[in-house]
Amino acid sequence: MIARGAQGAVWLVFDRAQGRFLALKIVRARSEADAAALARDLREVASGEPNPWLLVVEDFGFCAGAPSGIARAFPEGAEGASLWILMRHVHGPNAAELAREDPQFGWPEVIALAASVAGKLARRPSGKAHLDLKPENVLLDRRTGEAFLVDAHMGTDAGTAAYAAPEQREPGGAPGPAADAFAL
Repeated sequence: MIARGAQGAVWLVFDRAQGRFLALKIVRARSEADAAALARDLREVASGEPNPWLLVVEDFGFCAGAPSGIARAFPEGAEGASLWILMRHVHGPNAAELAREDPQFGWPEVIALAASVAGKLARRPSGKAHLDLKPENVLLDRRTGEAFLVDAHMGTDAGTAAYAAPEQREPGGAPGPAADAFAL
């Protein structure tokens, strides 16, 4: 396991056919409806084509419960179906890890990273929003220096409380692209 978050965990896997490493994320949905919403969002980014604002999703699918051998990665008593997401592996930390672990990561680097993320957001399709923009969802490729956004929308408008815009926290709110600017 290379990462773990509130919704699931990520493993590094090797694609023998193409001779490359990929990231396999297993997301535990709270319900079948959540799983369907996640799949709907993923269909938009699962083309395998380069995406100007999100990390490319190569493929995805469903499995009942946690897949054999990795069930221990899920919280005790977690309910619902699992969704697997196969995506490019980014060789580097997320922005939160970088800020914690690299003493050279100061304000100039934070500003450069924020500008890179803002540039990615500016290239998204009209009306699309990430809705969970936070340091943990910004991956940095150490080889290229490029930032990649992950976990966009992921079936919910709620986001993470510390980064959520007011309209995301209000019942009946209608968050959109401006919520990403708030989080940034």
